[in-house]
Amino acid sequence: ASDVYKRQVLVVDDQEINRDALGVILEDHYDVLYAENGKQALDICREYSGDISIMMLDLIMPEMNGFEVLKTIREDEQLRNIPVIVLTAEKSAELEALQLGAADFIAKPFLDMDEVILARVSRIIELSEGRQLISAAEHDPLTGLYSRNFFFEYVNRIYTYHPELHMDAVVMNIEQFHIVNALHGHDFGDVVLRVIGEEIRAFLRETEGIASRNEADRFDIYCVHQDDYGALLKRFQKTVAEISPNINIHLRMGVKYWQENLEPTLMFDRAHAACNKVRGDYQNPLMIYNEAMQEKELLKQKLLNDLRSAIEQRQFKVFYQPKYDIQSNPPQLSSCEALIRWQHPELGMIPPGNFIPLFERNGLINIVDNYVWAEAARQIAEWRDKYGVTVPVSVNLSRSDVFDPTLVDRLVKLVAENNLEPKQFKLEVTESAYTDNAQRLLD
Repeated sequence: ASDVYKRQVLVVDDQEINRDALGVILEDHYDVLYAENGKQALDICREYSGDISIMMLDLIMPEMNGFEVLKTIREDEQLRNIPVIVLTAEKSAELEALQLGAADFIAKPFLDMDEVILARVSRIIELSEGRQLISAAEHDPLTGLYSRNFFFEYVNRIYTYHPELHMDAVVMNIEQFHIVNALHGHDFGDVVLRVIGEEIRAFLRETEGIASRNEADRFDIYCVHQDDYGALLKRFQKTVAEISPNINIHLRMGVKYWQENLEPTLMFDRAHAACNKVRGDYQNPLMIYNEAMQEKELLKQKLLNDLRSAIEQRQFKVFYQPKYDIQSNPPQLSSCEALIRWQHPELGMIPPGNFIPLFERNGLINIVDNYVWAEAARQIAEWRDKYGVTVPVSVNLSRSDVFDPTLVDRLVKLVAENNLEPKQFKLEVTESAYTDNAQRLLD
């Protein structure tokens, strides 16, 4: 060990000669602390909380023996990470000590055992520190629940090795948690997260399962099927309400029931989708994932996957809804509006309400917009050349288009390529396009 930092070893033995013998062996490599009995040892452990790397513990002592010390350490969250090497001349005590959590066993007396003792102490410290590093990465320090990566590692093990357990996937979120933090401070937000974590751990002590804090305000629970998830959500909601009687904090929950041969990651994807379905619904904050939702999710994914080929194969059809000037008599055609439909080879004609919002949410709407713009500009030119009449066409301009730095160049190019006047190509600005940055839109 470095001279700058020596790990601390606590030697616990009621015989001074044994303490001295171990001190001689260890003191060149470690800082050695001494205790004469179990009670004194526990007091020292608590005083040097977190700094003791290993305890060397005699079993037969007055006031509090080694077995009692091992039991206390095992039940004390502050002390349970201290590894213990048991010291005794009683070979029969070895099994009981190991069952109580001892990491190793050294028989008395310590004659000619210097190298063996040093090797065992070094090995146990190394193993313990490695285990503690893994444990620190395993758990979210705020809630004590598993971290996301370790959670899914253990979930997959349960799924693989215990197929007889019918486990459900549960996702729970805190509504508008960023606003809770903004209004009441991150310290209060941490209290909310910690209390939820404690209540989830209490629930898991009553049933089989594990849980994680997946994201800032998302909790994932993998548990044996429950008959009433509404009652479980109310339990968690009640716990939050008790710490914030004057602050409205709302939880929402999505559940995917166990399904044979469905992997956990897919189960949690579906539970998450169900949880998002009830975002903002304070009257019905629980959603159980069902077949109808599954069909809808599969349809959405298919539409997303098929977008590129739909553009390439010109499956999108642009229709033109006429606009009339009704102040003239008779009313005269003044312009028209470009409307899009998707003629899908498998699904038939798909109305825009089924795919436009989906593409907006996924940042793909500009692909569709570009297609419509090009078709509309071409159509204006075709009517002009074929009929000698110019009919202006209105096209939609969405939020993502406004924030595209190439927008103006692309519009100017379209107008120029089709020999149009700018006034013949009209932009209809959707509401979402100007709510975030009105000035940029005006510019």
